This record gives sequence, structure tokens and C-alpha cells, in this order.
Amino acid sequence: MSAAAGELAWDYSALARHYDHRAPYAADTVATILRETGVGLGATAIDIGAGTGRLSAMLASAGLHVQAVEPNAAMRKIGQSITHNQDVVWSEATGESTRI
Repeated sequence: MSAAAGELAWDYSALARHYDHRAPYAADTVATILRETGVGLGATAIDIGAGTGRLSAMLASAGLHVQAVEPNAAMRKIGQSITHNQDVVWSEATGESTRI
């Protein structure tokens, strides 16, 4: 079943508070990806489907400017709280609507 225009097919609102209890991303893997791709301090990263911001927070801690894109308000609220002192700008959008 497809969602109506502007409506999400999946609603993770009820699960948002549980996402932060999932296993963390492997810091050494994120560091390797950044090193191997040549992404360094001050670069901009876009986290599409940022969820509760766990990857966004790691990327910002590595010195990147992060654009976090998350359509779900409950997830985005937690992410904004987690990253409030970091260089992360949040947007309410789906990945498809970013045209990236």
C-alpha cells in the first residue's frame, strides 16, 4: 500500500524512544570510512534518515558540519536533544524530497 502525498509509509513515532538503546555504530568503522574517503575537519556530511541522531553526533564529534534529515518528528526531537551542543542542523524531510 502506498502512502498519500506528504504522508510517510512508515511511522516510527512509537519506537523513537527505543532507538537510542540500540547498539552504537562502531567508532573505528566510522573513523575508517572518514579516513578512506578523505573526509576531514570542516567538511559537510548529510545524514539522510538521521533517526535519533546517533550517527550525526559521531560525525559532528569528528569535526564535520552535519545536515541531519529526518521526517519523523519524534525521532527528530530526540536527535535534536542529543546533538544540541554540536554542529548539526536538522531538517524535516524525507530523503527523496532532498533531491540529493
